[in-house]
Amino acid sequence: MRVARRGRPCVRLTLSAEQRAELQRRVRAVTSSQRDGLRARIILACEDGGSAAAVARRVGVHPRTVERWRGLFRCHGLWGLHDKPQPGAPSKWAPVTRWS
Repeated sequence: MRVARRGRPCVRLTLSAEQRAELQRRVRAVTSSQRDGLRARIILACEDGGSAAAVARRVGVHPRTVERWRGLFRCHGLWGLHDKPQPGAPSKWAPVTRWS
C-alpha cells in the first residue's frame, strides 16, 4: 500500500553564479541586517534541494518561512528578498551602525 505524500512538493532552486555570489556576500556582510542574512541562508540552503521542512531544520526557521522566501525568490529574484515598505509613520530611530 502506498501512502500519499503530504505538503508541498520539493522545489530545487538553480542559482546563477552572480546570484550565488550576492547571497554569499549578504551572509558574510557585517553591516547587513540579520533578516537579510537569514533570507540569503534560506535561499542558499534551498539550492541543495530537499523539502521545506528539511531546509527549515538546517537553517533554524519554520517551514512556512522557507516556503515564503523561496516563492518570492522564484518570482522576483533577489529583489523578492527585500523588505516591502511598511505603512505608518517613518521610524524615529536610525538603524544601528558599526562604530568606526
